[in-house]
Amino acid sequence: MLELASNNVIVTGQVKDLFEYYNKCKVFIVPTRYAGGIAFKLHEASSYGIPAVVTPLIADQVNWEDGKNLLIGNNARDFADKCIELYTDKNLWEKIRAGSLEMVKKDCNRETFIENLYKAIELVK
Repeated sequence: MLELASNNVIVTGQVKDLFEYYNKCKVFIVPTRYAGGIAFKLHEASSYGIPAVVTPLIADQVNWEDGKNLLIGNNARDFADKCIELYTDKNLWEKIRAGSLEMVKKDCNRETFIENLYKAIELVK
């Protein structure tokens, strides 16, 4: 990964506490093409008020709406365009930020967490 480092890209390696990074970040990107389980990093970043651009896979996992709670990039070009749009359009940024915070409240409240845990346990049985 160090080969990706440049004047515009900082490769930190493992970071134990992301608080400092989240507080300096304006847009969170989730370019995941293969995944399983919960998109926890999206919830975590969104809880810090950072709106996100994600792939369709992640959007499907969290069941959030494109243009309301996040932006979905359907291919490399679209993904890059959405990142630029979210970074530069203040009104869109504020709209997606507010929508993602609402979804974090909904998805991560105690009752929803317990309900989803029971569902997951039932799937394993």
